Amino acid sequence: PGHYTRPPAQVDAAIFSPPYDEGLGHGSASERNRDIARSRGIQDGHYDYSQVCSENIGNLRGSRYFFEISKVYAECWRVLRPGGILAIVVKGFTRAGVYQDLPGQTEALLLAAGWLKHDEWKRELWSLSFWRILQKRRDPAAFDNRLMFETVLAFKKPEGQGQGVDLCLTSPPYE
Repeated sequence: PGHYTRPPAQVDAAIFSPPYDEGLGHGSASERNRDIARSRGIQDGHYDYSQVCSENIGNLRGSRYFFEISKVYAECWRVLRPGGILAIVVKGFTRAGVYQDLPGQTEALLLAAGWLKHDEWKRELWSLSFWRILQKRRDPAAFDNRLMFETVLAFKKPEGQGQGVDLCLTSPPYE
């Protein structure tokens, strides 16, 4: 109920930026997004990383995050036609001062699930978030320069039977 459903193998490409395994306190929807969500019947707190919806994937950490995001990738596998492309924008983050390689972890997860790597691009962020700027100022020697980039990972569903007709595009809030 309330979820987008599509017949199997009908979509040409899925492109999105999943919520990151960073926990509560990152990102929130604007008043306009809240109003749009309400007009579509989405409950308050279920459209952002708010504490109201602690089960939002963006609020999960560690193995729970990867378990839940795997369900998203499995649904992409289901709706993408054979040969379809899954493009994901991800970036690493820090936890307890240690860099977490979310792009590498995401790639490993998708390869293990049977996806074929199609391409990869790195883009330098034009600006760091307020929290990254503070982190860099507080301890420049410990700052990991990989935080200055986001990665676009493109994977291909192996060829087989079926044909696609659509594009599915979504982008949850960033840090």
